[in-house]
Amino acid sequence: MYKSPIQIIRFTAILVLVLVSCSCTSEMKKSRYLARAESYELASEDLDNRYKLALVYLRVGQPNEAFKEATEILKQAPDNGPALALLAETSITPEQNQTAEQELQKFPQQDNPYIEVANAVVAIRKGDLSKAEAALNHALSLDPKCAQAHIGLAQLSLNKKDNAREGQEIKAAAELSPGSPSASTIRQRGYQTGNRHT
Repeated sequence: MYKSPIQIIRFTAILVLVLVSCSCTSEMKKSRYLARAESYELASEDLDNRYKLALVYLRVGQPNEAFKEATEILKQAPDNGPALALLAETSITPEQNQTAEQELQKFPQQDNPYIEVANAVVAIRKGDLSKAEAALNHALSLDPKCAQAHIGLAQLSLNKKDNAREGQEIKAAAELSPGSPSASTIRQRGYQTGNRHT
């Protein structure tokens, strides 16, 4: 079929180009997904889609962009609990941590499960795991169906090597929010450490 070395080299080069252009690395998928997400113009008052976009940013490893979206949501809806929890979760720099703490202070509903989840995130960042656990337990006392609180308790239980509690919390989070990236991540960690829970 191909008799000369030049034909073989050309064929190989074309084959390599086709394989490279068709391969789908996670980075390529992430870039395409973000490009699609950013191509949609978000109306500034469309808070639900802004929140979803922030979750996409978080899932693909862009917490600063997620932080910006959560901040925008809270400017327009200061009582948005999920945005407050997301803001605390995505605060990385000292300035962002300070912003998150300020938002916690001025949140209008102090007896809210999301403020407790956000308080737990802040406590974890400060190394106070017992305060974080108390906040997450309080969040569940306010709303037993708060998936974020179950996810937080599963993470703390994983850290404390409390396999029984970890399994309960993962199961509860997965039942409440089956498509949650956080529940999937914790479940994967459990499999990696030998703590298999369904």
